[in-house]
Amino acid sequence: MEYFEDHKLYQLLDEPNFELIKDFLSEFGLDSVDWHGRTFMMSAVVEGKSELVEYLIN
Repeated sequence: MEYFEDHKLYQLLDEPNFELIKDFLSEFGLDSVDWHGRTFMMSAVVEGKSELVEYLIN
């Protein structure tokens, strides 16, 4: 399982730039997790980022 840095995740959640998110997920993978064991998608759901969740689903 690949891990990623939380601080980068929260920067992307706070100012969603879909191109940067795509690059982030390409680098770490869709199933990568933070130290809580949450994927990027799970973190977006927890933070209430519905537009971002919709982007990730599509």
